[in-house]
Amino acid sequence: MLAKGTAENLLITPQEAVKLAEKNGTITELYLVNEIMEEYRATAKNQSTDPFFNQLQLAGVLFSAGRVQGVREERAKRKNA
Repeated sequence: MLAKGTAENLLITPQEAVKLAEKNGTITELYLVNEIMEEYRATAKNQSTDPFFNQLQLAGVLFSAGRVQGVREERAKRKNA
């Protein structure tokens, strides 16, 4: 379930995201995700005693990283075109 006001910003559904990850995910991506997770656990200042909150925070970090990666890839394509 998405929080109010967030659905209009998404161009992918949660179902589509899971399906694409299952179909197209690579071991290289998993290694990168692990690196991001380790960095989050080592340095994040807003961790909680609630494991579910921490899990959501980590998911947000990974989601943001994916968005930034996509934007940077598109910019690089345009620059090199």
